Amino acid sequence: MKDILFTVKRQQVELFYLLVSFLVVCLVNVYAIIQFSTPWSELWTQMVRVLILTALVYGATVIIRFVIYITQHYILKNIQAKKR
Repeated sequence: MKDILFTVKRQQVELFYLLVSFLVVCLVNVYAIIQFSTPWSELWTQMVRVLILTALVYGATVIIRFVIYITQHYILKNIQAKKR
């Protein structure tokens, strides 16, 4: 079975996307607290939901980046084939 290795750069990129996803969901939570005038304790009590939504947002970014990668790869392959 072939080993799959992630480079340090790839790990940093993925951690960056995960951090951005977490910050976006936290900011949405803060907005909801302000908008609906709920107590600030919900910032901590809703952390499980924030983490679940972070995973969903991160998963969506993975899918979107994968589709973009496949599309770009397919387009580049077609362009290279036409040059021949």
